[in-house]
Amino acid sequence: MYRFILILIVYHVQTVIAAEIIKFTATIFNKSTTTNDSIFLMVELANCSSPCSCLIQKNKTGISTPVKFSPSTNATTTGSVTLENLQSYTVYSLEMTCSQVTNIATLVVRTDVFRPSPPRNFEVQLNGHHLELKWKPPNIPHGPINDYRVTIDGIEIKPPLNNNALFYRMNKDYMLGTTNKISIIACNIDAQDRILCSNSKDSEISYFNTNNSTNPNISTTKSSLTNNIMLNTPPNGSVSIQQISLMTILLMKLLMIIY
Repeated sequence: MYRFILILIVYHVQTVIAAEIIKFTATIFNKSTTTNDSIFLMVELANCSSPCSCLIQKNKTGISTPVKFSPSTNATTTGSVTLENLQSYTVYSLEMTCSQVTNIATLVVRTDVFRPSPPRNFEVQLNGHHLELKWKPPNIPHGPINDYRVTIDGIEIKPPLNNNALFYRMNKDYMLGTTNKISIIACNIDAQDRILCSNSKDSEISYFNTNNSTNPNISTTKSSLTNNIMLNTPPNGSVSIQQISLMTILLMKLLMIIY
């Protein structure tokens, strides 16, 4: 009589749960973590078996930065990375690939604004009895330009001029023979509400005029990054009668002091 032995082999199949990207963001508590030259990124993975590994690439350059993960004993693992040496007010397209995740996470981030370069072609001209200021936008704005600010003899004109203003006319009459120090700056406001402005010394003019003509555009002074130019003669380069009279008076006073 034959005996049959039935052998039952049971295989234990362990179900593997794929890792998943829960968070890939440049914000903390709904506040941006970007500066004018860096982006701080938060990463969170679920079901990632140690060690977790993720790389972040910006603008498809082929250069990747690894994410630094913290040790974890639960189902989620968190990490972070700071992308540095970036250009201000520039859009970066970011891609994150992880060794245990099949999909690629993407994120588009713009860096914060920064201090703009000075306004270009700044000039002051006397039109009638009033000084008029003209300028052009900065070559390197580092942002959308929030406003322009005019300072005359140490006093800032309030309120600031809006970002599309390229002209300002002084309300007060210009007094012949006086010197006015005038500057124009461009300003941005970053995510931390800091006011970042161009250097006032780079767009400053010392204006002086003794010409009593009321014709428009009688005198123009342009700014220079290296020095200030003071224009005190008529456009044709001739010496006015008023100037001759002034020099004569000064000479007579000098002779009286000597004798």
